[in-house]
Amino acid sequence: MFKTLHLFVGFFVLLIFIFMDQVTVLLPGGFKPPHVGHLGLANKFASRGDVKKVIVMVGPTERDGINRQQSLAIWNLLTKNPKVEVVAVQDDNPMNAAFGYVFGLPRNSTETIALGASAKSPEDAKRSKIFAAAIERYKIKATKDGLTAPKGVQVVDMTDDSPSNYMGRTDDKNGQSISASTLRQDLTNNDFQNFATNYPGVKPQVVKSIHKILKPMNEVKKQKIKAIIRKMIYEEDSFMDALVGPEAKFKDAINKIRTRAGILTKTAQDAQKDVKTK
Repeated sequence: MFKTLHLFVGFFVLLIFIFMDQVTVLLPGGFKPPHVGHLGLANKFASRGDVKKVIVMVGPTERDGINRQQSLAIWNLLTKNPKVEVVAVQDDNPMNAAFGYVFGLPRNSTETIALGASAKSPEDAKRSKIFAAAIERYKIKATKDGLTAPKGVQVVDMTDDSPSNYMGRTDDKNGQSISASTLRQDLTNNDFQNFATNYPGVKPQVVKSIHKILKPMNEVKKQKIKAIIRKMIYEEDSFMDALVGPEAKFKDAINKIRTRAGILTKTAQDAQKDVKTK
C-alpha cells in the first residue's frame, strides 16, 4: 500500500513538473510610457512557476508626444528578467494584438496562452474571458480575413496584481495607483521630483536615463540653434571678405562671429537644461 502511495505521489509530482512553466502570458498595451506598475505586473507573472514567458506587446500610436521607440527603450532599461520579452506590435487594440499572436502560431502549435489581466481591473478580467471564448470559436470558424487559431492552442485565465502606489509626491496623488497619465503630466510640468515617484525602487541613474529618453531637446530651441547656424553660413562670404579686405571689415567679422557664437552657446546650454535632471 505504501509503495503504491509512493508511486502515486511520485507520478503526481512528475505531472506537476511536466505542466509547470508552460503558459505564455501576453501583456498588450500602449505603455506610453511604461512605469513601475507595468513592470511589476510583468515580473509578477514571470515569477509564477506555471509561466514559461511573458510577452509585453507595445502598440504603435503616440500618446502626448511619446512614441513606441521611446517606450521600447524604457522597457529595455527597466526589465532584466529573462522570462520577460518586449516586442513591437502593429495594433493598438490589446485584444487584436493578442489575436495576432495566436493567428501567427504554427498550425500544429499546442501552446498554452493567457491574456494577462490585473486582478484590480474588472475590465481586464472580462477581456480575458472574451479572448478565451473567441479563440475557441476561431478554431472552428475563420475570421473575415480567413484567419484561424491552431486547434491545439489552449487559453487559460490568469490574473495577478502588483500594487504600485505613489509615495513622496508634492501633490495630492500620494496613495493613488501609479499611472501613465500622471507620469505624462509630470513631464509636461517639467517636474522631475514627482516624475521620479513613477519609478520607486528603480536606480536613480536609470530614472534619469528614462527622463532623458522622454524629454529630448525642446523643438523650439532646436530650431533656434539651426537658424543661428544657417545665418552664420549665409554670412560666410562677408567673413571670407574680411580675410582679404581692410582692417575694419576684419574687425567687423570677428565681432559678428563672437556674437553668433555667444548666442549659439547660450541657446545650446538652455536646451541642455531641459533634459538635465536634478
